[in-house]
Formats: sequence, structure tokens, C-alpha cells
Amino acid sequence: MPQTSSAARKVRFGAFELDLRSGELRKQGVKLKLQEQPFRILVILVEHPGQVVTREELRTRLWPEDTFVDFEHSLATAVNKVREALGDAVQSPRFIETLPRRGYRFIAPVSAVFAPEDLPQVVSPTAGNGDIASTDQGTGFTHSGRKRRRWIITAGVGVLVAAGMVVTLNVGKLRERVTKFTGPGHEVAVTRIDSIAVLPLENLSRDRDQEYFADGMTDALITDLAQIHSLRVISRNSVMQYKHTPKSTPVIAHELNVDAVVEGTVMRSGDRVRITAQLIAAPADRNLWADAYESDLRDVLSLQDEIARDIAVEVKANLTPREQASLSGAHPINPQAHDAYLKGRFYFYKETPEDLLKAIRYMEQAVHIDPSYAPAYAILAACYYDSSESRWGNVPDTEAAQKATATAVKALQLDNSLAEAHVVLGAVHDGHDWDWAGAEREFKRAIELDPSLLNAHVGYAWHLAFVNRGDEAIQEVNRAVEVDPVSSYTLSHQNWILYLTRHYDQAIEQAHRWIELFPDSAEAYYHLAEEFEATGRYDQEVAAWEKALTLEGKPAEEVAALGQAYKLSGIRGVWRWDLDSLKKEAAQGSVNPYGFAEMYSLLGEKDNALRWLERMYSARGQGMFVVKMDPRCDNLRSDPRYQDLLRRMNVPR
Repeated sequence: MPQTSSAARKVRFGAFELDLRSGELRKQGVKLKLQEQPFRILVILVEHPGQVVTREELRTRLWPEDTFVDFEHSLATAVNKVREALGDAVQSPRFIETLPRRGYRFIAPVSAVFAPEDLPQVVSPTAGNGDIASTDQGTGFTHSGRKRRRWIITAGVGVLVAAGMVVTLNVGKLRERVTKFTGPGHEVAVTRIDSIAVLPLENLSRDRDQEYFADGMTDALITDLAQIHSLRVISRNSVMQYKHTPKSTPVIAHELNVDAVVEGTVMRSGDRVRITAQLIAAPADRNLWADAYESDLRDVLSLQDEIARDIAVEVKANLTPREQASLSGAHPINPQAHDAYLKGRFYFYKETPEDLLKAIRYMEQAVHIDPSYAPAYAILAACYYDSSESRWGNVPDTEAAQKATATAVKALQLDNSLAEAHVVLGAVHDGHDWDWAGAEREFKRAIELDPSLLNAHVGYAWHLAFVNRGDEAIQEVNRAVEVDPVSSYTLSHQNWILYLTRHYDQAIEQAHRWIELFPDSAEAYYHLAEEFEATGRYDQEVAAWEKALTLEGKPAEEVAALGQAYKLSGIRGVWRWDLDSLKKEAAQGSVNPYGFAEMYSLLGEKDNALRWLERMYSARGQGMFVVKMDPRCDNLRSDPRYQDLLRRMNVPR
């Protein structure tokens, strides 16, 4: 095939295009993720379409002679990454054919190929202006039945992504951090990493039924890293939105406001699990470190801790003795119990009534298999709390609170360091027991144990708002947004706190930012409507209501009825329309006591409003404490019956 001019610097095959100038692989214009080493292998293969590229040639081109590396493993991993990006298969290849013990052949038609002199060359590790990686060399290492291979990737400067080198490090020795040199005596320190996001680990089994396992491993790594107080770790809520995303690493890091990201894969086969992980410096999209881990499922907790410890070393995190102990204290687990636990977490995070029942079933199965499995009790407690009538289920609030409390206490008896169990107790104390001191104690303990636990910050923010510490509440919910910056869930709570602490203009401004991120969020428009109502901007309130109803998929006649009610009777017509809607829902079995109390309060019908509040009080309804802050209940505040209700709830003055 004739060579193209060096000015073109592009190779096309099928729906794909290699841009050698920018170092990018695109499919129909969409950039695909492909790290440096796999990318360079792909370049070499398309350089010789239809020809065999031997394994020895690849070794020579990519791994200099004085670089110590597990060549077979590294090459196989890199080629598999290329195949994944192209959607190719070993058994029925469309692009890359494997010739056993010989090499590989690119079999798809290629529209342009560059001569070798047009392509980036490997920088010699001894070159004065190249990148230098320094390491201690040790002997082989095995631990708890695991055999591991380790390497560090150092980025250099080149026409593709970089011209780097790969160095194998044996696990038995301490490693030196990769340092970049621009020349003798000109050392440049690696960018400081204070914040990190673990992107969803890719499920390599290609079995969709194993997605729960990959998600569970992602959750575990986030939880382990979150124990390192010197690191800000993004919560699962935000990172899970990047599952299968075409966005580049720098874009994701910018949106999450982090210094680095962790990417990786999970492969489960029988009772064995293999995880790969790599640390990428965000601004430059530069690989700092990569590793592969393998263990029996019984030792998977130790494996997760080991990954977190290795990442901590790479980012130079300062581990306290307690953090070091927490990342070294894992013990063998029952694989069947752990599997049920992971399935339960998978459904728990879906946040629907149907999925909540599945989560409860799997968590109950986990603790039945292994009655000593503390994390399963912690999530089961959260499931029980969410099963109440006030939340996702139909269990009476008191019964749900009692079951949640008993299960959370059981979890903490087994392991007092479970932050999630402390959050459940804090929520029950606030929302059901009205034990404000107990709630504060539990939320603060949860945050101490896991500074990146989203629900701990959210729950504590609500608590602070209720006990008249509004400025602290706003600071706390802002911390929640720091660890969960692109989540509608967290933005919703931030908006609630601003609204309930009477920061209406800030709430309106924040609601608009929320809508910018999630333009199809009906909830955001409902919040905005209430904030316009609180500031007397009724025309804008109605417009926001109509937008919310439309996004919810309500019939056009229902949306029109709202507008007609406002046109005929003003804002009171809107309130009356809303009350009628609640009555229709109640007739179908969906009763919202607090909603009735709010609307009757707005309409000035105090007797009806207080009757509904008493009904909720008798049921110990979760969220009852909001009545003390809600602007829609302002009409009730001077009524002695309202004051008596607050007294019985032990509301702080």
C-alpha cells in the first residue's frame, strides 16, 4: 500500500480513525478511551496491514532491552485492550488476527498507513531528555495464594500520546515514585494529588449478569480509599454516571474536580477474581501507575485493601496508624454471602420500591448464610429504614424504624467502624425518635470514619438545619456536593437546605445550576416552583410547575388545568388545584399526610392542617421534623396547637 504524506497523519479502517497527531482513536467521530501502550500497538499493526507483526518485533518496538517487564502478560493485556476498544473478538476477528506463538496481523482494509519514520519512536531509557523511572528490584512474590505482576508507566513527550517506558516492579520491595526529568539537574515533581475519582470498573466477563459484581468492586475501592482522610474521594453517585461514557479522562476529571482518576477492569471466573487498576493524572491524561491483582473470592477483601494501599503509596497519601490498620485488617469471607451482599447493594442503589424489595431479600440471604457478616447488616438496616411508608415502601414508619435500629446495632456489635450503620442510627434518631443529641453523635461518628460518605454529610446537614444551625447546615451540604458534584440526589438536598434555611435567592440560583446539569429533572423544577412561591413570584412559580408536570409525563389537559386555575383564581387557585390532586392520589391509595398539611396551611385552613400533622405525629412519620422549618407552614406558627406539637417533638428552640 502506498504511503501517505506525513501531513495527513491519519489512518482509517471501518468506522474507526487513528489520529496520530493528537494520539486519539475515534469511532464515527466519537473519541474512544485507549491508553498509550495499546494505542501504540494498534499503530504498529495498521502500519503493516495484512502482514504478520511478530511478538519479537513488538517487544523491540515497545519494550527496550534494558527494561524489565513481564512481556507476555503486558502484551496480552495491551492487545486485549485494543480488541475491547474495537469491539473485536479472538474467535471471530474483524480487525486483529492472532497467530499462536508468532504474533498478530491486522486484517481489515486500511485507507492510509504511515512509514515508520513518520511514527513516534520509543525513547531510550538512558537518553538525557527522556523519562526515567527508578525502581528497586527484588525477587518473586506470592501472598495469600495471589500471584501478581506490577508495572509503572512513565509518560514522555511524543507525537502520539507520549513516548514512555514500562518497568516491572516486584512486590516484595518498596517502590520509588516515578519522577520526570527534562534534563540533567532539572527535576520536575509529579503533580500533587489531593482528590481522586474511581471510575466504574469495567466488567470483562461480557456477561451483563455480572455487572453487579463489577459495581460492587468499584464501591469497595471507593470505600477503602475514602478511609484516607488526606484524600477527597468522589462518591459512587457521581462516578456511576460515567459508566460506558465516551468522555475523555481529562473531561471527566474536570467535571468531578479531581486531580486523578482510577480506571480498571474486573474479571470473575468461578471462584477467582482478577482486577486491574491504573492511576491517571487528570490534566495531562498521563499514566502514573498500573497493576494487576488476582485472588480467590474468599480473599477479595484483602485484595481490595491492597489496591487501596498501593494507590495511597502512589499519591503519597499520609496514612495514619488507624488508616493503615483499617486497610490491613480484612479477613476471609464466605463467597456465597458476599455474592448475595453485592447483589443487594446493586439493587439498593436503584432506589425504586421494587428494587428495594430485591435488595432486602439478598441482604437477608447474605446474613442467613453468614450471621457474622457485618457489612450486610449495615446495608440491610438502610433497606429497612427506606421500606417505610414515608419513603420507598409500605411498612409503617415505626416498624421500619425499629427494624432498622435493631439491624444497625447488630452491624455495629460486629464491627463498630461501619459508617453506614452509624448513618442509619442518625437518621432514625432525627426522623423518628427526635433524639437530636443522639443523631448528632451518630452522624459525626460516621463522618469521622468515612469523610467521603455522602449520606453522612447529607443527614448531618439536615440535622444542623433543624437544630437552628443553618450556616453550618449549608457548609455541611456543600461538603456533600464536593464528594458528589454531578448527582441530582445531592443537588436536591443542597437545594432543600437552602430553601428551608430561608436563603431563597441562593436556592433559586442553585436550582438553575441543577437544571443546567440535569435539564430533564422534574424534581428540580418542583423545587424552583416552591422557591418562586416563597418570594412571591407566582407567574414564574406556575411556569416552573407546568415544566415539571410536562417532564413527568403528565397529560396535557392536567398541565392546562393548572394554568387555568391560576388564571381564574390566582395563586390560591393553584394551591386548591394541588390539594385536589392530592385527594385524587389518596383515593387511589397513595396518601401523603405532610402534603395535605402543607396545602391546608397555605390555604389558611389551620384545623385541617393540624389534623394531618397530628396523624403524621401519631405514626412517627419520617421527615415530620421538617414542619418546624417549612415556609409553607408559617401560617401555623402562632397557633398554640402547633407550639404544643413542637414541644412534644422536643424541638430545640
